[in-house]
Amino acid sequence: KQRLGNIIEGTDVGTWEWNIQTGEVIFNERWAEIVGYTLEELAPISIDTWLGLTHPDDLKVSDELLEKNFTGEIDYYECETRMRHKNGEWVWVLDRGKVMSYTDDGKVLWMYGTHQDITDRKQQEKALNQLSTTFSAVSGEVFFSNVVKHLATTLGMDYAIIGELMGEKDRINVVGGYAKGQAMALPFQYDLADNPCKNVVGQSFCICPSGAQQQYPNDQLLAEMGVDGFMGAPLFGSAGQPLGIILLMHSEPIENPKVAESLFKIFSARVSAEIERKQAEETVRKLSSAIEQAGESVIITDRRGIIEYANPAFTRVTGYSAEEAIGQTPRLLKSGNQDAAFYKAMWKTITDGEVWHGKVIDKRKDGSFYPAMLTISPIFNPSGDVVYFVGTQSDLSEIEDMEQRFHQAQKMEA
Repeated sequence: KQRLGNIIEGTDVGTWEWNIQTGEVIFNERWAEIVGYTLEELAPISIDTWLGLTHPDDLKVSDELLEKNFTGEIDYYECETRMRHKNGEWVWVLDRGKVMSYTDDGKVLWMYGTHQDITDRKQQEKALNQLSTTFSAVSGEVFFSNVVKHLATTLGMDYAIIGELMGEKDRINVVGGYAKGQAMALPFQYDLADNPCKNVVGQSFCICPSGAQQQYPNDQLLAEMGVDGFMGAPLFGSAGQPLGIILLMHSEPIENPKVAESLFKIFSARVSAEIERKQAEETVRKLSSAIEQAGESVIITDRRGIIEYANPAFTRVTGYSAEEAIGQTPRLLKSGNQDAAFYKAMWKTITDGEVWHGKVIDKRKDGSFYPAMLTISPIFNPSGDVVYFVGTQSDLSEIEDMEQRFHQAQKMEA
């Protein structure tokens, strides 16, 4: 009996015994703790105690499963139900049991079973479901906003923040924030020095259940927000580099960090991927802006040499619009000043994966010739195959005109 008691206590489950004929029940202390009570607070205890705490929508399913166990259609009763906690919230429990004795005339008599708190698992299942449905359909600011709102409301926290590292990795840029029922006004940034985030970024899950302001007395922001408890999880990129942080804060002590830690683990990979995607988009946007505003002519072709992009400088130099150039090849600019052998050697160099650099004479749309310094660089895919070529061209017309005028001036002086 002592061994059985130790096993039950070690598994942290509630137990119940039910006389089906009289309604008498016997619960252990853990059964009551799961719903926030003591056995004394629940007294007098009967089957009505369980019925009164169970969600009405779950009773029908439970009754059907019990009846099947009573009749022998199923060997064991197993049912997940919601029960009203003392604090007013619903907790999920898994009840398992079996009829173990019968009356002399064959009626079910005593049933015995266990009562397990599965709220954490249910919240994880909900989070996974939302990741695969609600959150998978959105990206960027909407995604970050949805995640922080979900974490704050699910875990009952005053604040939820997703931040990315900036600059010298000593500052956080908040990309999603939720504060006391409302989305935080962005942009918002803060330094890592003297605040709890410094112990999380690039490291591991960290929790301070209470006393955050005393632990970090130099963090003015914690004081202004009235934070007592906080927890944070680091975000890492696909190459293992630190990306940022997910942070939860509350004005009261944090009572159930295990649930938060499990949700952090579920969301962190998806949040990290979204931050990397956002950063990649910003890089592409910067590069695109730089190319668009560059003074040099830039074209991008596919593996066959078909033009797919031409920047505004290309139009200024050649006279051809991007629309006219796209779908053509650079032969569009052929002047006849370079022979076939020249182009054959050029093509071999770039298809071999090497950069070609040299001077050419090309022809504008109006038929005029212009000298240019051309560089063609191959672009590779992850497998190492050439997939694009980028050509940059500097118009040398003004430079050569200046040189010619300089030489003429020297001759006149002589």
